[in-house]
Amino acid sequence: MDPISRDTLVLHAVDLNSKVIDHLLACYPCIPTTDGQLQYIRKLVNPSGRVACLFEPEEGRLLGGTKQDFCSPKRIQRLLDLGMAVDGKLHTSSLLYYNDTVFEVKRLKEGLDDKLLLLEKLSECHLGNDIFEQHRLVKRLPQKLQPNMLSQITEEKVVESNVQLCELGNSCEFSGWFDKHLSSEPFKHGLVYLLREQTEGKITQEEATDVCEKTFGSIQIVCCKSLKTVLWLGQEPLHKTARETDVFVKQEQQGLTLFLKHSDDMAPKVINKVNMILTKGINALLDHRIASLHLPVVGQLLMCDDLQDVQQTLADNNIRDSVITKKTTLNPPDPGTDIPDEWHDSLDMCFLNNFEEGEYVGYSTNNTYIYAVIVEELPGHSGRCSWKYKIDIGEDEPVEVSHLDLHQFKRGKTVKPKGITYTSSMELVVKNVSPSSQPSPSSLPTSLDEAKREIDKCLAEIWTLPEEERKKAIQRLYLRWHPDKNLDCQFLATEACEYLLNRIAELSKGKGITAVEKALIAAEYKRNGEHTTSSSISATAARVSRYHPQLRDLPQIVDDLKSLGVDAKKTQYPNCHPYPHIPNERFRSENGVLAVNKAFELLNKVGVYVN
Repeated sequence: MDPISRDTLVLHAVDLNSKVIDHLLACYPCIPTTDGQLQYIRKLVNPSGRVACLFEPEEGRLLGGTKQDFCSPKRIQRLLDLGMAVDGKLHTSSLLYYNDTVFEVKRLKEGLDDKLLLLEKLSECHLGNDIFEQHRLVKRLPQKLQPNMLSQITEEKVVESNVQLCELGNSCEFSGWFDKHLSSEPFKHGLVYLLREQTEGKITQEEATDVCEKTFGSIQIVCCKSLKTVLWLGQEPLHKTARETDVFVKQEQQGLTLFLKHSDDMAPKVINKVNMILTKGINALLDHRIASLHLPVVGQLLMCDDLQDVQQTLADNNIRDSVITKKTTLNPPDPGTDIPDEWHDSLDMCFLNNFEEGEYVGYSTNNTYIYAVIVEELPGHSGRCSWKYKIDIGEDEPVEVSHLDLHQFKRGKTVKPKGITYTSSMELVVKNVSPSSQPSPSSLPTSLDEAKREIDKCLAEIWTLPEEERKKAIQRLYLRWHPDKNLDCQFLATEACEYLLNRIAELSKGKGITAVEKALIAAEYKRNGEHTTSSSISATAARVSRYHPQLRDLPQIVDDLKSLGVDAKKTQYPNCHPYPHIPNERFRSENGVLAVNKAFELLNKVGVYVN
């Protein structure tokens, strides 16, 4: 229909005073113009501030006049009655924003505060209240007419200035539950077969296993005393959108961080609340491979305590578990027997792993590696490196060993021994079978910055250990990053290994006073959640010494360090000494040894308190 005829009919419809037509006019107060834009109907009625009448009710016919024929002010009243006479401005739809976010509408509206032009709520345009149907309607618009999606420029972030870490640290039962279950082999086993079910077997068991190992090597858990999030628009936080929350999943470039608000309540409903949010984050890490139908299964798998529970969960959800019929063909080695030399490269040098009862591991003793089975984890030890276990090594009674003496087995990518199928979840080593010449790497960070953060985190824990345990941990950390152990990422491993050696040198020699100062600050943060700035190290030590009886002698240790010449500047910077001397020439070597020992003594005391 040509525009003139269309406009005439619309005006005719306005004048008919029919309830059915009035309803349509109120629902759709705009009509398309010739260039595809929208125009308010009232613009046709009153184009020049006066009233155009193109219909004569008495004669029952349309007039042949034009928009310049003005005669009936009744039509303005009709528009008022229809609610169409309100002034407004039409905008190009591609310049508007459609709220497709999952955030609470009130929270988002308060934050935006007219910063953006938003598309009208479709529920107020007589398009129903089904939000999913509304999303589909918007997506059906031609690409050039579609509004911008608000989800593309908004996100939720943790208010990091508000985060107060849980005082229990590695001893926290609440965060420990999630850490244990996420890293457990039964959970990974279940996820492998869930992934295979999703693809109807198109992804192999080895590929699914590799995906799981990479995914769950990149999940970090942060337990907080308080947790608050805020909405961001682009690069700016939105005011009035900060909210307290119990759990938040932060998607990283490589992996995710799970923030938890500490709870002493371990009731199933509390755990399930976290699991519901966590499963969505896990699926995002897996590139949404898991269909929404099976997302609850991931939550069920997280609740499983052992392989038997996992297998029952898979069976209950009609998910095939091909390992059930084949696991009996495995012939695990006897505990206490030597691990063949060709298998040594499969021992994981990372000491951040969790061990479970019944798990086969490698045990380092007297410069050899032997097979062992975890019997139990001994309670009462804080800090992962300080954990103790009882293990079966084929003797009459289990023996007690350190966490640092145990190694998990890394799985090879390509080796499949003839006649043997071994599972991704059990990680068992098959007796008398040679391993692959190209074992798969453990889940190493993918960038140097991430590697440095991991190294610093490990060293911070290592430096709280007794000297013998510290040596073990340093050796394992060195082997984890050694280029010869990481042939597929030698450049990164070389850079990380160099950084590790430099950090060890700094902690052992040149920066003892810095390590002492940081340890004292850590103790203050544990006690008060903050640190008193512009305070001398002696004053800080005096304050910290009052926190616990075992810390009473910290001020004396600091005084001893200062008497040996240790100073944050003089022990490092040449310009603090007369030319041409350097710090190394101004201190006696025996004093350096005494200073390092004193620093270690303080670090050990503070480490026990902090952990």
